Amino acid sequence: MKKLFALLPFIFILPLAFSQCVVPYENMEITSDTVFCQGTYYLNDSDANSSILVSGSNLVLDCNNSVIIGSSIQDSIGIEITGNNATVKNCKVENFHYGIVAYQTNGSLINNVKVNSSNIGIYVYDSSNVNVTSSIADKIYEKAIYLKLSSSILVENNTAIGENGETGLRAEESFDSVFRNNAISGF
Repeated sequence: MKKLFALLPFIFILPLAFSQCVVPYENMEITSDTVFCQGTYYLNDSDANSSILVSGSNLVLDCNNSVIIGSSIQDSIGIEITGNNATVKNCKVENFHYGIVAYQTNGSLINNVKVNSSNIGIYVYDSSNVNVTSSIADKIYEKAIYLKLSSSILVENNTAIGENGETGLRAEESFDSVFRNNAISGF
């Protein structure tokens, strides 16, 4: 009976250890599964080096509906994905030049994100097999979802809303990509 009581604290504490969230910070590098603590965070990316860099592979970044706000600095990036098979989900990103960038990644997923008040909402560059799904790019000044030098990209069930922007969805020098069931307005 004493052994059972001795184990009880570990039984209740162990699940808590695996459910810890982290607070995002400037120049944060994600190399393993990460869940942000829900809240609003001001990250400037004043060095245009990515506020949050997802460099690890085979991981999930769950922003937990947190809001990441920049200060509209030229070439600033809210979240950049460079790792392979990385999932970025449930993020709200505002006031960056580039909201979310997938750069030289393969097999990654951008799902259920919202990018507001940015020049380019979601930018997939020199990447392959990336899925951009169920996301919103709102108040975009240039391109809402932009593919360049990429292949086999799925862009599905997204909403692109421009602020007198250039293009809702654009693919340059990209091939074998599918755009399906996306809503576009304001461009």
